[in-house]
Amino acid sequence: MTNAHEPFSNNLDRLYRLRSLSGPFGRSTAEDIILHNRLYWASPTDFNDPMDCRPNLIFGRNDEDRRAWIAQAVDNQIGHAPRTERLRIRRDLLKENPEILRQRARDSFERFMRISAICCFSKRPDNLLLWSHYGDCHRGVAFVFDEIFEHGSEKTPFVAYDVTYTDQRPEVDVTSFGGNIGAFRASTLTKALDWRYEEEKRMLDYRNPAGMRSFHPSAFKGVIFGAQTANEHKKLLLNLADRRGGEVAFWQASLSETQYILELRQLA
Repeated sequence: MTNAHEPFSNNLDRLYRLRSLSGPFGRSTAEDIILHNRLYWASPTDFNDPMDCRPNLIFGRNDEDRRAWIAQAVDNQIGHAPRTERLRIRRDLLKENPEILRQRARDSFERFMRISAICCFSKRPDNLLLWSHYGDCHRGVAFVFDEIFEHGSEKTPFVAYDVTYTDQRPEVDVTSFGGNIGAFRASTLTKALDWRYEEEKRMLDYRNPAGMRSFHPSAFKGVIFGAQTANEHKKLLLNLADRRGGEVAFWQASLSETQYILELRQLA
């Protein structure tokens, strides 16, 4: 599910994806996951946090970095042109206002983000804020998955990276961003400390646009009903599980009477 070549941690987690069931979109989300084994991966430019996937962009650390970026940009745009023409354009660009060049490099970074995709999960099934923010005020559900590296002889990875929470935005040099999976990971796997309650993990797809992606059926484990999930929505998901076939587990979340916590009970 990712173009990164670095090995993942051996610690495979149970993942939770909280969603509303309201309206046609809610129903189609449930059908996509339960019946069709597919998840929607979003563009990082569409996230609700305006600082998410927005690192501190710098335009080279020295003149050499900036010259190299200009040379590469010219070759990418008009690599078919005669060498003398490309050299002339490079010289002209070096004379331009550095702020204009910096903005061009930032625009290039934004294009990379727009054509990449992320799928987000949490390691917490019982966080009150998560259910309030992403689970339709506890009226939705949490879809339950297990990370997997392989299924039998098939290599079908379904694994995610941990998000790091910090008070410093990651620094990314836009002159060397192109093709740099490390810079992409730093940009997409770092969030503000305010979000640490999410205990988020993300799957990354570099340079592939937002849309549906399939997962191996063995990754899907079941559904947690929210503390206020309507009976009609419960019946819908139970029906979808019957149509899916195989084992699908269900849990019910409830509000503790004595503490500010959610209690989870597996249903028979």
